[in-house]
Amino acid sequence: MIPEEQMPGQMTSSTPPSTSAPAPGGPHSSRFPFVSSWLQSVGATFDDNAPSYGAAFDDKAPSYGAAFDGDVPSYTNSRSSLPKMCELQLMNPPIDYQTPTVQELSRIDQDPRHPLYAMRDTLSEFNALKNGIGILPASMKASLKEKLDVGGECRGELLLGCESTFDSSSVRLSRGDAPDLQRVQSVVEETLECMEDGDLEISWNERVHFRVLNVALRFVASKDELRYTNVTEKRDRIFPSFLLPFRRTSIQKDATIDYTINLLPSEGLNVAFRCIQPLANETTASFNHTKLSPKNSPIAISINTKSVAGDGEMNRVQLAVWAAALFERLKLLVKEAAHIPKDSSADIEIPPLPLVAVHGKTGALLVATYSAETDEPYKMWECGDFGSTDTIHGTYQVVAVLHLLMHWAQNSYRPWFESRAAPRPMDN
Repeated sequence: MIPEEQMPGQMTSSTPPSTSAPAPGGPHSSRFPFVSSWLQSVGATFDDNAPSYGAAFDDKAPSYGAAFDGDVPSYTNSRSSLPKMCELQLMNPPIDYQTPTVQELSRIDQDPRHPLYAMRDTLSEFNALKNGIGILPASMKASLKEKLDVGGECRGELLLGCESTFDSSSVRLSRGDAPDLQRVQSVVEETLECMEDGDLEISWNERVHFRVLNVALRFVASKDELRYTNVTEKRDRIFPSFLLPFRRTSIQKDATIDYTINLLPSEGLNVAFRCIQPLANETTASFNHTKLSPKNSPIAISINTKSVAGDGEMNRVQLAVWAAALFERLKLLVKEAAHIPKDSSADIEIPPLPLVAVHGKTGALLVATYSAETDEPYKMWECGDFGSTDTIHGTYQVVAVLHLLMHWAQNSYRPWFESRAAPRPMDN
């Protein structure tokens, strides 16, 4: 049994329709009017009532990049310049991009059939953290208060003085300890320099994003059970290609991400790793859907980064395709663990997978879900922005969210993986 969020088992129905009215200036019909008409001409559907990309847990959630805010770049009326998100809908099977409303997200725990139900507690805690609530343990309040004074190291960081910033319960500490101020300040300094210098993605990764992940993992409660991997340098592409059940597009070739957070092998995982069968022509098996990432360390969280000037839309498209291929790999592992033939059409239940899209200084949480009972089995849910590494408060916020996701990986995803997706030797 999984203690907190009863992972798969509850994800067997289609997503309930949103009850909200379409947001003014939504992306489907008003910003890209030619998209709707073009899709209709080829027999595809497009939901004009879908909420706008900016919707998250609250109506005041910050935007996550120029690709989705009021400064959306214009596209000419031609098929070659269709927004990349539309290609997800044209794949087979399609990937459905969802921006749930505040009301829908608040009702997840009331509907066991909702695809996000298995992550209801994690998403509830995320909602508080993204709004700056409880991002630091109360034990840090006194020391930070001194530094808020004129001439102190935290002068100008007014949010650090808010009572709601500090968690007086044991929840925050159970996820991990907050890093010391010096480490956080170094992240802020590198962020400000990257912004001033107009650095590209590779520089942001080296100077900021790598540093944030390193700090978060150093102070997380489950640091001895997890690892992070830089898959940018390895250009770790999806493999084998049959895990991508889509028509070939440029999106498929570009479906690479930057970092993964993996489960370190336990004794059970080591046994399972020796049992799994290699895919395609590989001589070595892998828990994952790639060739180069740690083969015996299952991917739990996927992170994709872009610079400030990067393409926020492409960030999400890459994560969507990456997650869909990971679901396909997990389905094969579950079948192998249950001794079900690979070509069987048996329904496989897989928990939601958290994804992080980083755009310069700001992160956004997305969750990918899979359901075999709908025509659109893959969905990706936009759950809101969090933190900003150009301030001390914002960086602590980012670390708190990463600690929450790592807690989920160790305490919810690992039990599911080891019980459902880790093959065992056949009984004699």
